[in-house]
Amino acid sequence: MSSERNLPATPAKRLETRRQGRVAKSRQLVTAVILLSSTMLLQWQASSIQQGLRESWRQHFDVTSTLASTAEQWATASFWLQIALPVLQLFSPVLLGILAIGILANLIQTGMIIAPQRLAPQADRLSPSVWWERITTPEHQAEALGSFVRSVGLLLLTSLTLWANRERIATLALLSADDLLTSGTQLVSQILIQLGFTYLIFGAFDLLWQRAKLERSLRMTEDELRQEQKRQSSAPLGKPATSKSRLSQLQSDLTSAAVVIYATNGPAVAIAYDQQRMDVPLIQRIWFPKNSQDPNLDTILTSAREAGLGCFLHHRLTTLIANSLRSRQSIPPQLYPEVVKILRRA
Repeated sequence: MSSERNLPATPAKRLETRRQGRVAKSRQLVTAVILLSSTMLLQWQASSIQQGLRESWRQHFDVTSTLASTAEQWATASFWLQIALPVLQLFSPVLLGILAIGILANLIQTGMIIAPQRLAPQADRLSPSVWWERITTPEHQAEALGSFVRSVGLLLLTSLTLWANRERIATLALLSADDLLTSGTQLVSQILIQLGFTYLIFGAFDLLWQRAKLERSLRMTEDELRQEQKRQSSAPLGKPATSKSRLSQLQSDLTSAAVVIYATNGPAVAIAYDQQRMDVPLIQRIWFPKNSQDPNLDTILTSAREAGLGCFLHHRLTTLIANSLRSRQSIPPQLYPEVVKILRRA
């Protein structure tokens, strides 16, 4: 029995993993969306923000204003609170917009997931041995290298942007308050846009990496697959289908099949093969008659014979396929001789 995890995860395992909150998502992609959206929101609110900041400056710092505060007042907490609250109100539409877009960016990647167990403290995370084992894995080292390359790239990009605008930055101190706000907003927007598109590129690759990483972690051994299929066959999921719907589904499955093999009081397997269209035989459907959602064996065999299909009793091959393979999966090479022999008899 192979212990290698070389089999793709079943839908049941994927669903359980998702319920646990384990999904593939890229934080870099979320950061990119937030940076680009915050730039657009700042530009959208630029005029009202600039007007509000000018008014706040005039009231508290402009010496020509009768409302200007004295130096003694600058040292009080109430003075800065009077400034902070209006400024926060000015930026509140932008901040709320960024929050909403950040949540939406996560939902687009993962959908709605409620997994409180992910927030619960886990003792194994505090174990030094577990921590060391995790950071020494090839996947973690690859992620660390990618993070280093991304940080260096972003640092170089920001440095180049600031260097290219060094003369513009040097003149900011000489500008009036209105011109300073306008030029400062334009410079910040330029930097955010460049960083946003850079994060967007990194995020796209990161999302592909995270999906591949999750897919590798979900792979199953033959024994795990066999155990799960047994659980599926012994524990019906959801409301049983009606007799009419089961019969309709059965006839649909048999339409593309070439032959049916079965085990007495056990599973049944429909195998499809078209020499003109298919390179290898395909498992059209696996039925577990003990599962209340599947039709009983007599119904399967009767419908198959009515459809003109050959039905053959083959305990070992049927059980092997049912326990180790899945519907819509190709017949593995080691089973070709037996399957071909049955197809020739049909």
